[in-house]
Amino acid sequence: MGEVPLTVLLPVYDGEEYVGRTIESILSQSYGDYEFLIVDDGSRDGTPKILERYAKRDPRIRLLQHSNHGVGYTLNRGINEARGRLLAEIGADDLALPDRLQKQVDFLEGNPDYVLVGGYLRIIDPHDRPIGLRTYPTSDAKLRERMLLYNPFASPSLMYRRADALAVAGYTSRFSTSEDYDFILRLARRGKVANLPEPLTAYRLHPGQTKSKATLRQLRDTVAIKRTAYAEYGYCATPLARAVNLAQDALALLPSRVTYWLFTKLAIRGE
Repeated sequence: MGEVPLTVLLPVYDGEEYVGRTIESILSQSYGDYEFLIVDDGSRDGTPKILERYAKRDPRIRLLQHSNHGVGYTLNRGINEARGRLLAEIGADDLALPDRLQKQVDFLEGNPDYVLVGGYLRIIDPHDRPIGLRTYPTSDAKLRERMLLYNPFASPSLMYRRADALAVAGYTSRFSTSEDYDFILRLARRGKVANLPEPLTAYRLHPGQTKSKATLRQLRDTVAIKRTAYAEYGYCATPLARAVNLAQDALALLPSRVTYWLFTKLAIRGE
């Protein structure tokens, strides 16, 4: 099989509770010309059997597996082995809304000067019930301003060009909880970026996800990534960005349960 227009990348580790719903949301997309590359990062639960069952059902699904190395390594393997010119990411506990792929493919094919497009998030609970909406800046200018304050993209809504991902060497292992933020900052140096002004992905809040377990470490990684962006990637810190960095340093001193509570409130409320 040669090159295809799109590869959907699904990294998964011990995702038996929700990954079936995620897969169904991709298989039911209005856009169907893609390969579905699912990379199992050494799952120890019932995930492999679930993946095998779906792979037998739909020929667009291609399964890869390796021992546990983390999401950055897993996404890099997907990027390297993908056959698609465009790559779309989805999280193993999230849902793609029905027209997500079609709208993002149309945008990138119609705007060759853009390297990345995301979208809003519909926030859902463990039972798929909507509980909020997370919005983001949409224009390239506003996104570049906000990128120095926080990550203004939702990783499970990202679509980008494989050639650009390879050109920036994919994801790094330097920041184990915020690889997507660092990746976006490097990718944005190659062209324009955008978010579509509508929800494209349903993002699930539940007690088992990474943010509830490693909120403080993620906060510290975020600050470190921004410092790296100034020192190595050519970004210039604004006075507001410096103030936000100081505030995040202060937040990192709070108990983890407090920082996670703040995260959930911000995620549901939106920008």
